[in-house]
Formats: sequence, structure tokens, C-alpha cells
Amino acid sequence: EPDPEAPVAMIRKLIESDYTWETGAQSVAQCTIDVVNVVSFLARVGVLASRVATTCPDPAKQDLCAVFTTAMVSAISWVGAFSSLMAQSCQHAVDPHFIDVRLLCSADITMILSDLLDVATVAQLMTADCAPAADFVNVSEVAPWLKHHGGPVSGKDFWS
Repeated sequence: EPDPEAPVAMIRKLIESDYTWETGAQSVAQCTIDVVNVVSFLARVGVLASRVATTCPDPAKQDLCAVFTTAMVSAISWVGAFSSLMAQSCQHAVDPHFIDVRLLCSADITMILSDLLDVATVAQLMTADCAPAADFVNVSEVAPWLKHHGGPVSGKDFWS
């Protein structure tokens, strides 16, 4: 039968053995990446919130509303995950012996939530991307968009 204290004991042993997960340069690089991820996903939340605000009031755009809303909640969750990782990695860059399993656990949980929300978003996009073109696009309605952007309309265009 597995020992429920084994993971805790392993972390304690690593801390006490003068173990470091990364070199100083690797820790600084990871901290920087995590900070950039937090900022970029915050920006994504803002863009998606704007799209939610403009599409959801229109009853004809409820499919887009669902996509944007799910994607926005996913982006918020990613902000949480990367914030936990940022707190761990940036503190680790200052103190190579710093390991806070609560931060790592928080990141793990929010990453699972984020991934599930991403699956839901992509599943919604598949219904649009995989539908026959005649059922999905009214060319007269999107002609101005096509002229401005010079491309086809599909799920990938939701993000551009």
C-alpha cells in the first residue's frame, strides 16, 4: 500500500540535501517566462472580454459568445496557473533552496482546469470549422470582413 507521506518526505529530503532544481540562470529564465505568460494571458483576457461584450448581446451570435466566454475563463485560469509558477520560479531564482509545494500544487490544479476549458473551447470551434460552409457563412454578411482581412471565415478567424 502506498505511503501517503512519501511525496512530502521526498520534498523534505531534497530540501535538506542542498538540492537545487535549476541553476541560477535557468531559474531566472523560468521566472522571466512565467512573468511573460502571466502578462500575455492577462492581455488575452482583455481581448476576449471585449469580444464577449460585443458578441453576447446579439442573439444571432450565441455560438461565438459561447466560444469567447469559455476561452476567456480558460485564459483567466491560465493566469492563475502561471502566477503560481511565477511565484515559485521567481523566489527560486533568489533562493535556490526554495520549493513551495503549495504553489506547485496550485499550478497543477489550475493547469488541469485550464486544459479542460481549452478542450471545451476547441470542441465548440470544431462545430463551426467542420460544418459545411453553406451552413456556417452567409457571404453577404461577411463580405466587408473578407474585404478588410482578405481571407476565409472559419474558427481560426475567431482569434484574429
